[in-house]
Amino acid sequence: TEDWEVIWRWQWFRRALWLDHFRDPSHPEGRPARIAAVWDWILREHGAHRVLDSAAGIGMRAVLLSEAGYDVVGADGGAAAIEHARELATLCEREIPFHVCKWADLGDLFQDEFDAVINDEMAWLTSRSELRFTVQSLFTVLKPGGVVAITVHHF
Repeated sequence: TEDWEVIWRWQWFRRALWLDHFRDPSHPEGRPARIAAVWDWILREHGAHRVLDSAAGIGMRAVLLSEAGYDVVGADGGAAAIEHARELATLCEREIPFHVCKWADLGDLFQDEFDAVINDEMAWLTSRSELRFTVQSLFTVLKPGGVVAITVHHF
């Protein structure tokens, strides 16, 4: 967790390099835009509107999905990430609620309110039991018929 706090603070520090480009899939700093198309396709395929980004980081994906018309909520276990996600949403003139919350605690914060939960950081889990518990936690916040979408490859 401490390492991630440093990473998120560093990423925010270097925002002058990516802020104008994170929406551009052809730009080297446009990785969020390149993967957003995949998330958009998955969400459209499942008719999702209200979406929880459960690995929100500093909020770039949540901003892109909000701009695409989704009702997005962001959550991340890192306080620095969420602090900067809120700042990014404000800079981008998006009203996106962000919460400091570990995956295991999502059910304490939300109940049956999302059409979809997305996550692209499951590769950091270290055991089958941790994976099983985490996925079960993600499912607790879904509406009936909702979908959990997980990717592990970064474009």
